[in-house]
Amino acid sequence: LEAKIKSYLHIEVSKEDHLPKIVCSNCTVKLDGHHQFALMALKMQEKLLGLAGNQNNEASSSNGQINSENDDEIEDEEGDFDEDDDDGEDEEEEEEDGNEDDDEEKDATDYSGSLLHSILTHGRQQMNRE
Repeated sequence: LEAKIKSYLHIEVSKEDHLPKIVCSNCTVKLDGHHQFALMALKMQEKLLGLAGNQNNEASSSNGQINSENDDEIEDEEGDFDEDDDDGEDEEEEEEDGNEDDDEEKDATDYSGSLLHSILTHGRQQMNRE
């Protein structure tokens, strides 16, 4: 209890001071609820960072595969990578690919937000039951 008070309330508790040493049950429950919320938030942050890292790795590896396939197709059609013969079509394709990546990032953000919201809501419901 002393460590929680020091950590969350930033109050020094000492046996030597002349202040009361008793904490009411209502305050103890609230402090324990705050502690559980803090632990839950840390765990969820770790999970969300892990999910975000996995999605970034998957997106990076799939982008690399797409780019190398496009390079092979261009080389097969033209025989070399001559940029003077560009008719602008490749730029439109690249812009479309970029938009898809943005949509994936938005979806990941939306998913993370709703997951976090449900976790926090569930945590709040659990604390209210206690």
